[in-house]
Amino acid sequence: MQHVVAHSIDAVTGISAAEAPCRNGPVKPHPDLAITLIDRRARPHRILGRLPNGIAHLAITPIAAAEYDAHAAEISA
Repeated sequence: MQHVVAHSIDAVTGISAAEAPCRNGPVKPHPDLAITLIDRRARPHRILGRLPNGIAHLAITPIAAAEYDAHAAEISA
């Protein structure tokens, strides 16, 4: 499992919320993404979670465990 930072994607177009508003509603960028935290203060919302190794998507960025922990501490504060 890898730690990731992600953004929702548009339910119809599949475009990341970081690129354009989700006019058709937001959905998770990958069905296997296990969401841990959502930073609703950020625009677009920043999703922290875990994803099985080897899965890639434009709206998902793998990060190191230390960076994941720092993001989680910031969001939880």
